[in-house]
Amino acid sequence: MASRTGGWADCSPDDLFDLFKSGPQGLPDDHISDLRKVYGLNKLDAGKDESFFELFLNHLTSLAAVILVLFSAVVMGWQEYNTGFVLLGICVIENFVATNQQYRVKKGSKEFIANLPKGAATCTTIRGGKPREVDPTELVRGDVVDLKPGDIVPADCRVFECKDLKVTETIYQNMVPTGCGDAEVPKSLEVEEDEEPKPIAPNVCCMCSTVARGTGKGMAIRTGKDTILGQLVVQELQRAKTMSFWSKALLYLGTFIFMVGLWTAIARSQDYDLMQHFRPYRHPDVYK
Repeated sequence: MASRTGGWADCSPDDLFDLFKSGPQGLPDDHISDLRKVYGLNKLDAGKDESFFELFLNHLTSLAAVILVLFSAVVMGWQEYNTGFVLLGICVIENFVATNQQYRVKKGSKEFIANLPKGAATCTTIRGGKPREVDPTELVRGDVVDLKPGDIVPADCRVFECKDLKVTETIYQNMVPTGCGDAEVPKSLEVEEDEEPKPIAPNVCCMCSTVARGTGKGMAIRTGKDTILGQLVVQELQRAKTMSFWSKALLYLGTFIFMVGLWTAIARSQDYDLMQHFRPYRHPDVYK
């Protein structure tokens, strides 16, 4: 259980309060701004909006693009212009392939975030012993969140007080198992048609799950990009930046063409007939 929930499920409420310097009465008001500076806003973000052209230009500084442009410049310096232009063409194609991958992943991540369940404009949290209605994006780690039927859980929370509480985590069902550091997605979330969705942990409710019934109080243990959903988005964006199979194949092709161009340039500088290796043998006594 600890591997799936970062160990929060196994903490006693007292240990949890000590760890986050909080308690049933919530965080002191003077701690909120400092915690927000450390952890940022409690929202998922797929990065700034960039057009396909902007991503294309940014990718020109990638390792693959730099290597292919360098190969092209070198062979053109040897006056192998045809080979140089072929390498430049491969560079453009590889850049397009990589940019398309990154653009599609960013677009998909933004759509995923946009389609997540939206809660009320405010959520009830306890700070300084008093209930407060705050914007969910303003939550910080250690905030005590009041959970009521119909609420969308605003962050990953460790429940420490409840009465007939039931939280459904349907959004997490059938997700591809992905390691998320201390927030690893469970590997057995497949749900049969008539089966009840299984919670990630009995006393942990995750961001964007729904309170089906009952009431309770939970402490925000992860917010924003550190939540399970946030880590999934971050990992997907990081994966988009890695070289795909086709990008690697194009780089290998460019390397092969470069080596052929190098061989050709060296042979020409030595006045060596490369084609002699590909012509059939002609015996001088037969062909006079």
